[in-house]
Amino acid sequence: MRCNEAMLGGQTFEGKKVNVDYATKMLRTFIIQVEALRKYRTGVPPQKMIVGRVNISEGGQAIVGTVNQRIDKRDSRE
Repeated sequence: MRCNEAMLGGQTFEGKKVNVDYATKMLRTFIIQVEALRKYRTGVPPQKMIVGRVNISEGGQAIVGTVNQRIDKRDSRE
Protein backbone atom coordinates (compact mmCIF):
# COMPACT_ATOMS: atom_id res chain seq x y z
CA MET A 1 0.00 0.00 0.00
CA ARG A 2 2.67 2.48 1.00
CA CYS A 3 4.66 1.59 -2.09
CA ASN A 4 1.72 2.81 -4.20
CA GLU A 5 1.66 6.02 -2.18
CA ALA A 6 5.35 6.48 -2.92
CA MET A 7 4.55 6.48 -6.63
CA LEU A 8 1.98 9.28 -6.39
CA GLY A 9 3.01 12.55 -7.96
CA GLY A 10 3.72 15.73 -6.04
CA GLN A 11 5.72 14.09 -3.26
CA THR A 12 9.14 15.10 -2.07
CA PHE A 13 12.02 12.67 -2.22
CA GLU A 14 11.90 12.30 1.57
CA GLY A 15 8.18 11.50 1.43
CA LYS A 16 8.74 8.81 -1.16
CA LYS A 17 11.61 7.36 0.86
CA VAL A 18 9.49 7.19 4.02
CA ASN A 19 6.67 5.40 2.19
CA VAL A 20 9.07 2.90 0.60
CA ASP A 21 10.63 2.26 4.03
CA TYR A 22 7.16 1.58 5.47
CA ALA A 23 6.43 -0.86 2.64
CA THR A 24 9.76 -2.63 3.23
CA LYS A 25 9.06 -3.02 6.95
CA MET A 26 5.56 -4.33 6.26
CA LEU A 27 6.90 -6.86 3.75
CA ARG A 28 9.54 -8.09 6.21
CA THR A 29 6.89 -8.48 8.91
CA PHE A 30 4.69 -10.43 6.51
CA ILE A 31 7.54 -12.78 5.61
CA ILE A 32 8.29 -13.43 9.30
CA GLN A 33 4.61 -14.15 9.98
CA VAL A 34 4.35 -16.57 7.04
CA GLU A 35 7.47 -18.40 8.24
CA ALA A 36 6.06 -18.65 11.78
CA LEU A 37 2.77 -20.00 10.40
CA ARG A 38 4.64 -22.59 8.32
CA LYS A 39 6.58 -23.76 11.38
CA TYR A 40 3.36 -23.93 13.41
CA ARG A 41 1.51 -25.97 10.78
CA THR A 42 4.29 -28.39 9.91
CA GLY A 43 5.80 -28.67 13.36
CA VAL A 44 9.42 -28.00 14.08
CA PRO A 45 11.52 -31.17 13.99
CA PRO A 46 13.36 -31.97 17.23
CA GLN A 47 16.93 -30.84 17.50
CA LYS A 48 19.60 -33.48 16.96
CA MET A 49 23.13 -33.53 18.31
CA ILE A 50 25.80 -35.58 16.59
CA VAL A 51 29.22 -35.86 18.20
CA GLY A 52 31.90 -36.83 15.74
CA ARG A 53 34.92 -37.42 17.98
CA VAL A 54 35.22 -38.02 21.72
CA ASN A 55 38.40 -38.29 23.75
CA ILE A 56 38.17 -40.09 27.10
CA SER A 57 40.99 -39.70 29.58
CA GLU A 58 42.32 -42.53 31.73
CA GLY A 59 39.86 -43.33 34.49
CA GLY A 60 36.97 -41.62 32.66
CA GLN A 61 33.63 -43.20 31.85
CA ALA A 62 31.65 -42.97 28.63
CA ILE A 63 28.61 -44.43 26.94
CA VAL A 64 29.12 -45.64 23.39
CA GLY A 65 25.99 -45.96 21.28
CA THR A 66 22.59 -44.35 20.94
CA VAL A 67 21.15 -42.75 24.06
CA ASN A 68 17.40 -42.13 24.17
CA GLN A 69 16.25 -39.95 27.02
CA ARG A 70 12.74 -40.59 28.34
CA ILE A 71 10.92 -37.40 29.29
CA ASP A 72 8.42 -38.01 32.07
CA LYS A 73 5.70 -35.36 31.92
CA ARG A 74 4.29 -36.25 35.33
CA ASP A 75 5.12 -34.04 38.28
CA SER A 76 8.20 -35.34 40.12
CA ARG A 77 6.43 -34.89 43.50
CA GLU A 78 3.93 -37.69 42.73
